[in-house]
This record gives sequence, C-alpha cells and structure tokens, in this order.
Amino acid sequence: MIELLVVISIIGLLASVVMASLNSARGKGRYAQVISVMNNMEKAATLDYDDFGSYADDIGPGPGVRFVPTYLSNWPTPPCSGWTYDWERWDGGNTVRITLRRPDVSSVYYYCIYTTGNCNDGNGTNIKTLTSKTLTCSE
Repeated sequence: MIELLVVISIIGLLASVVMASLNSARGKGRYAQVISVMNNMEKAATLDYDDFGSYADDIGPGPGVRFVPTYLSNWPTPPCSGWTYDWERWDGGNTVRITLRRPDVSSVYYYCIYTTGNCNDGNGTNIKTLTSKTLTCSE
C-alpha cells in the first residue's frame, strides 16, 4: 500500500512539472502568434498608406479599419478570450500603433508602427521588447 502511494505521489509530481512546462510553451506560442499578427497588420497598413498617403483613421477596437479587407483579409482574433486588437492613430497622426488589450485595460501590449515622439501613452508594454517573450491570458 505504501509503495502504491509513493508511485502515485511521484506521478503527481511529474505531472505538475509537465503542466508547468506546457503552460510556458503555450505562453511563448501566444507571443509568437501576436507578433506575427501585428507584423501582418503593419504590412497591410503600410500598403494602405502607399495608396492614400496617410494611415487609416482610429475608429476604435475591432474590425472596420480602412485596410481590411483590401490588404488584410479579416480582423484577427486575439489568442485570449475577451481581448481585442485595436488600431490606433492619434496625436494628429504622429503616432500609429496596434494594441492588444484586455477589456478592463489592465493589460495592454502595443506595437508601434510610426511615431514622431513617444509611442507609449503611459499605458502599456512594447510587445517587441517584452523580455519574457511569453503572453499569458491571466495577466
């Protein structure tokens, strides 16, 4: 009976180690997905800029940006439930960025496309320079 308990506890310990490494891999996968999506959005926005001479207007989070569906087939779905991608053009067009955010804005990651000043408005983390290179949905 004691041997069985020891075996069960060892299996439980090994399972917890595997789950921890699996969560880390998921976070790195989410990060890679977000970077890829934001790169594609930047390319679509740049092609649109070449056509119109200015970046698309900021219309709020979600689809509806001028370069969709011409250069971006559809608005991307975030890797975390309830989060949204947002196209932002503010400061008279001097700052253009893409953000990924939670609905309560407690986590904001931005990807700067163009700026003549500071791309961060004081709220968020530059996803390109995120040192952990992971993204967890519970942040």
